[in-house]
Amino acid sequence: MIFPSFSKRILHICYSDSRGGASRAAYRVHSALKNHQELLNTFSLFRSIHKGSADYSVLGGKPLNSNAAMIFKSRVLTKIQKVCDSSMDPHIHRTLCSQDSGLEVEINDLCSHYTNIVNLHFLNDSTLSLQEISRIKAPIVWRLPDQWAFLGCIHYQPIDMQHRDLTSQAHCYIDKYAERPILSRKRGFDLDKLVYIRKQNLLKRRIYFVAPTRWMQRCLANSALFDNQPCTIIPTPIDSSIWFKRNRINACKSLGLDPNLTYLMFGAVSALDDTRKGSALLLESLSILSTLLDDSSRYHILIFGSTPHPEFNPPFACHYFGNIDDDDVLRDLYSCAELFLLPSIIDNLPGTGIEAHAMSLPVVGFDTGGLPDVVTHNVTGALATPFSARDFAERIYWCLSDRQRLTFLADSARHKAISLWDPLSIARRYSELYDHVLENEHCLAQPS
Repeated sequence: MIFPSFSKRILHICYSDSRGGASRAAYRVHSALKNHQELLNTFSLFRSIHKGSADYSVLGGKPLNSNAAMIFKSRVLTKIQKVCDSSMDPHIHRTLCSQDSGLEVEINDLCSHYTNIVNLHFLNDSTLSLQEISRIKAPIVWRLPDQWAFLGCIHYQPIDMQHRDLTSQAHCYIDKYAERPILSRKRGFDLDKLVYIRKQNLLKRRIYFVAPTRWMQRCLANSALFDNQPCTIIPTPIDSSIWFKRNRINACKSLGLDPNLTYLMFGAVSALDDTRKGSALLLESLSILSTLLDDSSRYHILIFGSTPHPEFNPPFACHYFGNIDDDDVLRDLYSCAELFLLPSIIDNLPGTGIEAHAMSLPVVGFDTGGLPDVVTHNVTGALATPFSARDFAERIYWCLSDRQRLTFLADSARHKAISLWDPLSIARRYSELYDHVLENEHCLAQPS
């Protein structure tokens, strides 16, 4: 590969460029930088394990230095983590990053010849180990797609659905998991604490963090691991010249939907299986909503990221679209809907929220986590009291009950997406951060 001459040469590291919201967000950051590289004097290269795009600037595939033993150990450890900690929800995503993947050798080779900053994004067990992160020779910028960097092996604080709140163990990252034994009869081996201890021992270097939301920045500042590390808030970009509302009648026709009905939309990866996404609260809210609407038969629910689930049976007709890999289909789906429902119990900057706003779709969510950075309350949608199903239902009704109000919310949502998440503006902020990193690292390297 021939590299052009730029002062900032960035190597993005992410599990994928297309699988899941975190990977899509990472690729959007890369694309924003790549599309404005001349203007910003910034070259951007993306390395993923699973490549889904045809983009020449994305390098995909298993690490060149991986071997059969590495792959076997990684698979064994993945299976062990699912059975060792018996107290954890099986749907919770856990990442140990304990086995070298071999990617570190590639990264350091590229950094020795060309790239001068490594930007980490979403990692999993086949991307980089904690040891490999510690051995990266270039300065590290780490965009926080979730809380994994400063927790143990889980990606978000655990949830107690019975009490509709975070569990009593949710804030262990603040006090270094001091209250939790590594081994107990109730939990078995506490993998979360074991991984946290390894992070304490291995991630002692300077890391420049990027938080997509104010909430994530506060979480990092409160963490015992990285409370003294620099952190910059930069949201995820979205290209409003691609993500815009299409002709609704044509969109409905392409998906086999009746344009005379009103559609509410809900979707995410594992939308009905991942407790964190809030489908149980949504189900309760929709039951309440049906009693508020004059004619609930006119309202249907569009669901992507899941197939029909026996426990999800709202009093509305549901249309399931499963996993959508084609963004054109996804944009048609957004164009059919009047409102996007985002009942996440804990989330950072969900890509569905910014996509919905770019598509002139108001969002209803809970006033929790990073959602206030997506939804401007009563301007681009509505934020319900956490975690009240009734208030969520009433916020939906408030949006739908006045056509003039709904139009205002839709126009405001589109305006927010254009003004706050413009790719050039976001790329410029990343470029300025990279300038600061290189300048700061140069000063640190100078003899005193």
